[in-house]
Amino acid sequence: MKNTSKLKKIFRLENLWNLIIYAILAFLAFITLFPFWVLIVGSITSSETYYANGGMMLIPTELDFSAYKYIFAKGWASPIISGYIVTIAETLIGVGVNLVLSAMLAYALSRPHLPGKSIMMKFVFFTTLFSGGLIPSYLLNVSLGFVNNFWVYIIPTAISAFNVVVLRNFFMSIPHELEEAAIIDGASNLRVFLQIVLPLAVPGLATIALFYAVSHWNEWFNAVLYMRDQTLWPLQMYLREILVKSDVTSLFNVYMMDTSELPPSFATKGATTIVTTLPILVLYPFLQRYFVQGMTMGSVKG
Repeated sequence: MKNTSKLKKIFRLENLWNLIIYAILAFLAFITLFPFWVLIVGSITSSETYYANGGMMLIPTELDFSAYKYIFAKGWASPIISGYIVTIAETLIGVGVNLVLSAMLAYALSRPHLPGKSIMMKFVFFTTLFSGGLIPSYLLNVSLGFVNNFWVYIIPTAISAFNVVVLRNFFMSIPHELEEAAIIDGASNLRVFLQIVLPLAVPGLATIALFYAVSHWNEWFNAVLYMRDQTLWPLQMYLREILVKSDVTSLFNVYMMDTSELPPSFATKGATTIVTTLPILVLYPFLQRYFVQGMTMGSVKG
């Protein structure tokens, strides 16, 4: 009887602890999603209703999609569509280049018998602490002809030292015996890398791909520095123009949108923010399991 009563107490404490954990997680999820929900409601609410409720609504009382209509006023000729094309192209090409270069460098640095490995690792780690600065980087990119050049989004950020270190740690967690067995069977180093190491490193590669994809999707600073041609502006640059300019009328005049009646400022900002962030939010759940697995396995060895 005593044992059964003890077990009941243990199960009760365990259930209570699980309830507390779930309550904390639910609260964190609420405070994370609440601003986004307010943004969605504000983007589909008319100006009169929005300001009548003090700028805070949890449930839309009437639907007004005028902000979305103005964003896509020109259809396929809308600036936000060209921004989508530039951002998607930058993300796809950039992530491909990033993964190829980062994987090759990280794999080489993860090999125990690589000559000069410690010196090269110090050089890579040094770049995480110090950089040349904004002005030298600007002068270098201008001298390389990156002004109004799409490749300014790709080449200067081809490799991230932090991501290389994370991917290197993941490669170090793969047993070397698999590679040795393949080499004994006559496989070359390139074949070992492509057919053995990379398939085992899919969780780590997916993690790094997510890092790079988010970085490319949020790119806007290089556009501010180097892009004079608005057709080469990425999506976040268009969002920046919406958020920075308080005068919505002058903003739409810049983009040559012939409008007679403009939507409320908050609705325009909210609609643009949702349109620009929704794709990356949709992508994340598909990579979440690889993200968690890659981060945990990649931290086994230092």
